[in-house]
Amino acid sequence: MNTPFTEKEIEVAEQLRKGLKKEKVNFVSIYSSDSGRARETADVVLEASGQNDLDLNKDERLRESCFGIHEGDADDNIWRPVTKSLGSQSLEAWRASDKFSVKEGLDELAKIDSSKQAESFGKVRKKNAGSTKRYHRRNRSRWLRECADYGSWHFHLINAL
Repeated sequence: MNTPFTEKEIEVAEQLRKGLKKEKVNFVSIYSSDSGRARETADVVLEASGQNDLDLNKDERLRESCFGIHEGDADDNIWRPVTKSLGSQSLEAWRASDKFSVKEGLDELAKIDSSKQAESFGKVRKKNAGSTKRYHRRNRSRWLRECADYGSWHFHLINAL
């Protein structure tokens, strides 16, 4: 799905822009899904780092997870029903517990989503694995290797250290 940015996400993008300018971060590569919101965020990163000449590597396999009926909704509205379904007293308690995992959360969301469009962990992993493994081979990035295991979100950055 390609939902527009929420006000909170716009604020986060602006904080990202300010932080990147302040820290003078230099990127070797930048990867993004082909969705509008991911490209917009990548553009913020490129502009803030003064690296507008860096190629943006777009790949549809890096698209965000689909949250079904909760697509584009606030995090609390997405994860509170999952928390309740898993028997945890609160979202905060679930996130702080030893039982918390991205896999468990995505699988439960897919199970309880009335539209049956929310993606399970396995579906997200399968969708993203080809692209992240290819980028990992090229860049030897531990982060990208882990991303192949946990799926991808808005955009992926490889920082030149």
